[in-house]
Amino acid sequence: SSQLSEGLLRQLFSNMYETIDISPEAEVTKECNPDDVTEKFSRMLSDLPVNRVSMGAQTFSLERLRFLRRRHTAEQVPEAVERLRKAGIGNISIDLMYGFPDETLDDFRRDIDAALALDVEHISAYCLMIEEGTALHRMGVEAADEDTERAMYEMLIDCLTAVGYEHYEISNFARPGYRSTT
Repeated sequence: SSQLSEGLLRQLFSNMYETIDISPEAEVTKECNPDDVTEKFSRMLSDLPVNRVSMGAQTFSLERLRFLRRRHTAEQVPEAVERLRKAGIGNISIDLMYGFPDETLDDFRRDIDAALALDVEHISAYCLMIEEGTALHRMGVEAADEDTERAMYEMLIDCLTAVGYEHYEISNFARPGYRSTT
């Protein structure tokens, strides 16, 4: 978690490497929220055996971020990527989400374009699911219809593969050599 202090993270990694035989080539991913990626946090990561960072961008729409009750803003995602790059993190992944209520293909295309502008090594994209019994389900929120979800997914595949991403799992796209092993 990005909520652990630097001391606890250092202790965690030290304990892991003392008790587990971890290959020096192993992918070591740190998940975090874009708003947690300060300059200090980025420098700390570069001092740890972290060689991949995964961030939950989800969307670049303020309205949809509020719907998800995310605390970061769309502007914080490129800022976080830039800070991580400056700290020497060369493998960055972001998560996107699609299929929001009332989201259009044009809306999702803007999210795809914003994600591509970041030039990250990996993008995971997930369709919003409203599960029975959840708060959203009880509120009567409905995700996009199946035809729209399918069209969004197909557009995602077309856009990402057109610029060189490999579509290697249902929700995962990577630049060559950057498929996630986790």
